[in-house]
Formats: sequence, C-alpha cells, structure tokens
Amino acid sequence: MATLDHALEQKLQKYVKRNEDGIILAIDPTLANKLVEKFSAVSTKMSDMNYQPIIMTTPLLRALLRRITEKVLPNLVFLSHNEIVKNVKTVEVLKE
Repeated sequence: MATLDHALEQKLQKYVKRNEDGIILAIDPTLANKLVEKFSAVSTKMSDMNYQPIIMTTPLLRALLRRITEKVLPNLVFLSHNEIVKNVKTVEVLKE
C-alpha cells in the first residue's frame, strides 16, 4: 500500500469545491496529469511486487482521486485511513 504525504493531502483538500453536481476536486489538468503519473508508477511498482495497488488517503479525497484515475488505472484502489487495519505495511509515500 502507498499513502499520500500529509502536505500533498492538505494541498489537494484546498481544491475541493462544492457545485451543483456535488463535491469535485477542482485541480488544473497539469496537476491532475502529474498525480496520475505518480499513481501509475506506484501502481506498477506494487503490481511488480505482487501486491494489489492501493493508495491510502483521507475519506474526503478517496472518491475524488478515484474519479480522476478510474479510466486510466481501473485496478488502482483508494481507501481511507479509517478503512485500514493497524500495522499495514506501507510500500511508498507519495509526495508532490
């Protein structure tokens, strides 16, 4: 499992906006592409280690990050901190 660096989570939470469609992650395409590249790299790394690619993040960001990755990384799983049992091994911390 990989986790997002706390500073990156805080930065992304500043982009969370509410509109008529609900809650969205209003990030620019450059940042979205950068995140997808990082998620893709860590997904490949975990798959190569025979692990299910899982990213742990906050409950708020979980579904929002899934939305931006679901078409290009359909096997990548996002879980929130409260869905994880204690003592789970973290393979990598994703930073900005």
